[in-house]
Amino acid sequence: MGYFLLLIIVCIACSYVAYRKGVSDEIARHAEPTAERSATLLYKGAALEKMYQEGSANDKKKLEQLYNRAAAKLPS
Repeated sequence: MGYFLLLIIVCIACSYVAYRKGVSDEIARHAEPTAERSATLLYKGAALEKMYQEGSANDKKKLEQLYNRAAAKLPS
């Protein structure tokens, strides 16, 4: 009976540690973008810049509005 109780306690402790590690991993994942996400954002930013340079006045106006909305949502 003593070993069974010890086994239950160890299982609960391991589950709690795994849960806490999962929570901290989730927080870390949201804190900084992955390399793939960073590369995607850089590619899209370069594509938008190219569109802005090659676009008409109407396109530039729309892209500038989009940029201003996105910039307003960024944390300071």
